[in-house]
Amino acid sequence: MKFIVILLIVWLNRYWVGDNPLHQRGWFDRYRVWITKQDFVAGIRPNSQFLLLVGLPSVAVVVLFWLIEDWLWGLVWMAANLVVLGYSVGLSLSESRLQDHLQWLRTLKPGDQLEEAQNYHQDFQEEMIYDEFESLYPVFFWFILAGPAGAIFYRLCRQYFSSLEDEESDSVTVGQVIHFLDWLPGRISALFFALVGDFTRCIRPWVVSLSEWQVPVKEVLGDIASAALGAPDAEQADIRQFMLDAEREVFVLRDLLNRTLICWIGLIAVLALLGAL
Repeated sequence: MKFIVILLIVWLNRYWVGDNPLHQRGWFDRYRVWITKQDFVAGIRPNSQFLLLVGLPSVAVVVLFWLIEDWLWGLVWMAANLVVLGYSVGLSLSESRLQDHLQWLRTLKPGDQLEEAQNYHQDFQEEMIYDEFESLYPVFFWFILAGPAGAIFYRLCRQYFSSLEDEESDSVTVGQVIHFLDWLPGRISALFFALVGDFTRCIRPWVVSLSEWQVPVKEVLGDIASAALGAPDAEQADIRQFMLDAEREVFVLRDLLNRTLICWIGLIAVLALLGAL
């Protein structure tokens, strides 16, 4: 059933039009405000607040799914999985962002700064790749391993981390937890980049990344995706040449992300056939 749930969520994530009610996450902010106002919270260590804000809802999900497992021949359990996984995945805006970037490229003029445009394009690619990754694949990975509690735990970690200020002590701890949760799904995604992209250029840095625990997943994905895209080695002499190369890279990036999603679905399908789900 997990495979069917994931397929439905992928379809909804890609083709939902308008505001998705499953992505209404304001409750977490209200829950955090309520928790922090409690007298017993004031005296506990900051890391314990993480357990209350992220761990407690995850445990509640475990208990809920244990209670409803056999209701209506498992149909209630499946519906609840759809709700939790739908909440846990990020909203896919990849196509609209790619189109916006193409529009920006086509507005460049010969007098624009080449280096500035190159840096902006590179930053866009890295953000696009990582946002697409974190919105789906760690959620799927932990959903497979730990069920709905794993999926909701990952998303709540993300929400909690985004609500913290850099100077708050909890941000370091939560950042380390997210790094741990991202590490293996990130390496799997990077391998898929190699398989569907330029394998020869990708496989060596991918193997090296397996021994680099501390390197951020975003950096690993960006480096291997850049190799998979087959970016031109020659220097771009002018803004026009950059525009042509960058537009080609945008279309190749879209294909790379779509093929990576297909690889993840294929992997999950194999696990389902083997009875691992």
